[in-house]
Amino acid sequence: MKRPGPDFRLMGIVNVTPDSFSDGGRYLDPQRAIEHALALDRDGAAILDIGGESTRPGAEPVSMQEELRRVLPVLEALASQTSGVQLSIDTAKAQVARAALDLGFHVSFSGILTFKKAEDLRAVAAFVPLDRCLIETDSPYLAPVPLRGKKCEPANVVHTARRVAELRGIPVEEVAMATLANTERRFGKRFARGE
Repeated sequence: MKRPGPDFRLMGIVNVTPDSFSDGGRYLDPQRAIEHALALDRDGAAILDIGGESTRPGAEPVSMQEELRRVLPVLEALASQTSGVQLSIDTAKAQVARAALDLGFHVSFSGILTFKKAEDLRAVAAFVPLDRCLIETDSPYLAPVPLRGKKCEPANVVHTARRVAELRGIPVEEVAMATLANTERRFGKRFARGE
């Protein structure tokens, strides 16, 4: 794979699940997931995003113990075997988020945070330090409330940011500036600001 240029960054997705959108379960085995993540790192990924529970429509929820069993070996290996690549986790479970935070990971939130039944995820969003919080689109799927059922677009992250702000009792601008700063640190690049 050709290394990206200075204005282009790759994000590697490592789904340690039997039924992900992108890989159909090829990396459910933690050792295969680690090998895949390290290959993504060698190929130039700026970010590695790890997940242990599928968010595809109709996916069965997994217990906290099962999610930890899936992702903890991967998180631990990547924390010690990568350098320079930024690490994040997608999870709705507080104990999984805490384990990732303890290893230096960021926690990323998508439109799922706004869903009616996402109480556990909102609890996680309320305690993750803002300097370790990211917001993502999951585009083109999983549009946030009030746009459920529509194609998810990057501009929709404002709904997720508003929900994080509500949970913390702070202005949405504070969440926006913190998550923008986190993203800039992760990508090593300054992004344009809307004036």
